[in-house]
Order: sequence, then structure tokens, then C-alpha cells
Amino acid sequence: MEMLRAETSVDAHALACVLYVLRIAVTDQMTEPTQRSFLVFLGKQVQSPEASPSMKVAALRTLSYTLKTVGEVPFEFKEILDNTVVAAVSHSSKLVRIEAALALHALAEVDPTCVGGLTSYGVTNLTALRERVSFEKGSNLQFELDSFHGQATVLAALVSISPKLPLGYPARLPGLVFGVSKKMLTEHSRNPVAATVEKEAGWLLLSSLLASIPKEELEEDVFDILALWTTLFTDNPENEMKKTDDLMSRIYVWSAAVHALTAFIKCFISPNLVNGGVLLQPVLVYLSSALSIISALRAKEVPHVKPAVDVFVIRTLIAYQSLPDPFSYKSDHPQIIQLCTFPFRYASEYEESSCLRLLLDKRDAWLGPWIPGRDWFEDELRAFQGGKDGLMPCVWENEISSFPQPETISKTLVNQMLLFFGTIFASQDSAGMLSLLGIMEQCLKAGKKQNWRKASLTNICVGLLAGFKALLSFRLQTLGQEILGLAQSIFLSILAEGDICASQRRASSESLGYLARFGNDIFTARMTRSLLGELNGATDPNYAGSIAFALGCIHRSAGGIALSTLVPATVSSISSLAKSSVANLQIWSMHGLLLTIEAAGLSFVSHVQATLSLAMDILLSDENGLVNIQQGVGRLINAIVTVLGPELVPGSIFFSRSK
Repeated sequence: MEMLRAETSVDAHALACVLYVLRIAVTDQMTEPTQRSFLVFLGKQVQSPEASPSMKVAALRTLSYTLKTVGEVPFEFKEILDNTVVAAVSHSSKLVRIEAALALHALAEVDPTCVGGLTSYGVTNLTALRERVSFEKGSNLQFELDSFHGQATVLAALVSISPKLPLGYPARLPGLVFGVSKKMLTEHSRNPVAATVEKEAGWLLLSSLLASIPKEELEEDVFDILALWTTLFTDNPENEMKKTDDLMSRIYVWSAAVHALTAFIKCFISPNLVNGGVLLQPVLVYLSSALSIISALRAKEVPHVKPAVDVFVIRTLIAYQSLPDPFSYKSDHPQIIQLCTFPFRYASEYEESSCLRLLLDKRDAWLGPWIPGRDWFEDELRAFQGGKDGLMPCVWENEISSFPQPETISKTLVNQMLLFFGTIFASQDSAGMLSLLGIMEQCLKAGKKQNWRKASLTNICVGLLAGFKALLSFRLQTLGQEILGLAQSIFLSILAEGDICASQRRASSESLGYLARFGNDIFTARMTRSLLGELNGATDPNYAGSIAFALGCIHRSAGGIALSTLVPATVSSISSLAKSSVANLQIWSMHGLLLTIEAAGLSFVSHVQATLSLAMDILLSDENGLVNIQQGVGRLINAIVTVLGPELVPGSIFFSRSK
């Protein structure tokens, strides 16, 4: 905790490391009686006036985890609750207030009997604070506004946990909370500073309500709820921006409103909903208006509001992605394409996406760079890419990140742009797809010697991999030859660079596999023969290993029957590479061979003896005893056993050879 004392602002990376140590090395090593005492200790850390915001966040997050671990609220902790966690709800740091709300969420989870009292107290306190912020000024006003936001966050957290509790929630809760949030949005203070906080809090409560309460409970008020966005998103964008001198505050309110709209979409808009069209049209109008506001804001290029605009863009893109059918907002596609191709058209201004970790096939994870650790918690820490800013934790989400602000805002922005680019790419006609591929090809050619080259290659891989996955979900049968050829050229150009990271190699190879699925048998066979030709003439080990893996991906995607005639050539070529003395080339070649074996099935039986001999040769020639090579051989043998299946019985020739 002392490591965080010097931090005047929250450094998410340092905080994540401290949280990891506190959980693994401290909390998890304690007996239950010690954990009970530890709760009191953490409470006093939160209460300490000398503790920095980072220390309070670490204490509150660890406190939440410890409460869930203990499974009940110890009496000695209840005695200090008001002066610790409840007091932190009014802290000047927004992140501390949110963590305090999450701690009360955890407390409600382990002690459901307290929810009713906390909810009643929250509504009463929120009403009183609304009255006070209308009259306060100066430093007192700021304290009251912080308290107001904190109390609204607590109420949102309690609303989110209530339906999951064994005791359920009071029948009047949805109506009560909706009434409170509606007043904040329609009867806000005349003080513009207070009004901004009120509106944000109102949207926060509404979001939690829509995300947590069954829609049957809210259907009577659905049109009243839908009307709440009208005042924000129906005017001309230029007029909207002229309504207030404090543009930053207005943007924050827009972001909160769009976040709530996402919750509304997930609650009420679904393909099977009878009145989906009636509810969908106003939602599309609001989102289209938000998109126009974003275009106007970006055209203004006001530097001091850029972080707020970026958050607004992120929220809007997420809202669009929540809609079940991308064709329903086809009229907005040109504007969306303009926005989502920024990472390709202005590559130097955007950092590297972190989405490949999520998009890549987990079955190939051992190739790197993200080899799974001991457990998911360690993996989450290794995936952490936070910094000095980031989206605040969302108190009503089912799965909150173990570490606050796991990504910077700029990282989240490029991630959402590229993921949504994939959806839009998949919903274009042939001309549209070719146009988008042309933009990416131009980006590939333009940045050959630039310092942002690595980031742009990753972003191209993310955009297209997301697009191919979206195409699969749309059940598209085939793509045109021109599209397939241009996409193949892009991926081979990336692989030909040789000195690229494992994630880019995997993404490009996996994408070539997807092309086999979207092309006909003739295209797939021609592409496979072309890659076999590339393999025979390759001199760079990285390139050769990538092509070997790509061939495996093509066999995995196309299936054994489609490429059965090319199995012998593929096995022979990759097996030759696997004999190399270069460890990395061996590993990638073995995995390509593994995928080919799994796809080929019985077509591979005639190659069993040769492959077993290859595996033995690799083991005997591995002088350094590299674990990855040994594991690769083990996977190879396992694939052979799987293919042989019933033939592998004691006494059979295959059993003797395998043994």
C-alpha cells in the first residue's frame, strides 16, 4: 500500500500490480479469522486521511474481494462501516466513490438483509442532496456534488444486485428508481454545474434499472423511458453545441445518455420482439443524431475536449454494436465507415489495438505471445494495458474487470473502432468490401518505414479478423474472387515482412484460413498450392513457419474432404520444415502439421509411420530439451492417436508403432 502513497492521481498500472499482490500473496493466504480482522484493517485504511486515492481504491477493491471470500459481514466490520465505506461514497475522487459503491454491492451480496435499508436510505439521501445542490456555492457545492454522484452510484449498484438476491426486490423498487431518475433528467437544477451532475446521475440510475430489472417490470413505462432522450438528440448538432458554454460537461452528459441507450437496446430491442420496430426507430434517430454530433465535434478539433469526445465515440460505437441487425442502420454506414477507418487513414495517430488476444483462436495459444498462465486472474493481469486514464468501472455490469481501468481511453477507442469496422465490413456489398480493403492496402503500403508500422499491422489484422468472424455469424456462403484475392495479398504481405510478432503471424495465418471458408473449392485448392510453392522457396524462418501454420489453418477451415488430394503435399512440405534446427520454425511447423492431421482424418492414415518417425527424430535432436518442442511433439502424437481412433487397439500394427 505504501507504494501507492506518492500517487496524487490514480496510476492504473501500479494499482493493478498492488491489487494482484494483495489478493494472491495476502488475502488468499489468510485463515478465515485473519480475513475477518483484515476487513477491519482495510476499513481503517479507507478511513485514514493520509491515504492517497490509489490507496483507498486498493483497500476498497480488496475489501470487496475479502467480503465475498468470508461469505458474511463480521460484526466488528459492521461497527466501522459508516465511517469507512459509506464515508468514501462522498470522496473527491470519482474512482474512489465508484469503488465504495462496489464494496456496498459486495456487502449486499453476502448480507441480503441490508439491501432494503440501504436502498431506502439511498433514495432519501439522494432527494435531500438534490435540494441542497440547488443552493450551495463554492467548495461546499463541490462536496455536495461529489456526495450526490456517490449516492447515485451506490443506488445504481444496489439496483443491479437486487434481482439476483434470494430475497428478491420490493415490487415498488423499479417505479421508485425510475421516478427518481426521471426527475433528475427533467427537473434538474438551474445551476449549470449542478444540472450536469444531476443529469449524469439520472442516466446512471436509468442505465442500471434497464440493465438489471426484467423488462416485464418496465414495459408499462417503455414509451416514457424512450422519450427521455428526445431533448438531447433531436436538434441540429450545431445548435446542440451552442446551448452551453461548458462544452465538456455537455459531452459527458451525451456519453452518459448513450450509455443508457445501450442498456435500453439490450433490454427492449431484440430480433424476436413484436414491437421491436416501434421502439427501434426512435433509437436509430437518437444514435444517428449522436453520430452527427460526433462529426461536428471532430470537425471543430477543440484539444481540451478530446478525451471527452473519445469517450462519447466509444459509447456510441458500443450502442450501435448492441443493435441486433447492422442492416437496420444502413443509412448511417457512410458516417460509421468514415469514423471507423480513422486507424487506417490516419495510422500515425492511433495506437496498437489489444483485441487480437480476444479474436485469435484459443487452440493456437501456445504459439504465443499470450501463453495462458496459472489461472484467469494471472492472465487478466498480463493482459492489463491501463495507464493514467480509462473508462470508469460500471457498477451494474455482471463481469467487472478485476483491475480498475484495464485500458487507456485511447486503447479502448481504437479497439471499438476496429471491432465495429469488422461488423460494418461484413454488412457491405462486394463494392463496399473492395473499397474498405483498398483503404487497408493503402495503409499497408504507406507505413513501411514508419515507427507506427507495428501498430498499423496489428490494427489491419484486427479489423479483418473481426470482419471475417462477423461474416460467419451472418452465414454468408462465398465472397467474390476479387475480394478474396485482395485479402490474400494483404495477409501474405504482412507475413512476408518476416520480423513481425507472434500475434500478427497468427492473425494473418488464421485469416488465410477464413478465406478458404469464404471461397469455393477451386479457390481454396489454388491458394493452398500457391502457399506450398511459397513454402518450398522460403528462406526466412519466420515466414516459412507462418506459411506452414497458414496451411494448417486452411485445412482446419476447409475440412479434410475438400483438400484430401493436397494432404500428402502439405504433410511432406511441413514435415521437412519441422526437421529444421531453428526451434521457432520447428514449433510453428509442428502446429501447422497438427492442424492438417486433425482436419485430414482418415486421409492422413498413410502418413502415420513417417510422422511418428519425424516426432522421434525431433525429440532425439532437441539437445536443449526445450519445453515448447516437447509439448509440440506431445500434441502431434495426440492428434495421430485421435485420427487413428478405433484402429489403435492393443496388438494392432498402429498400436505397436505408436508405442
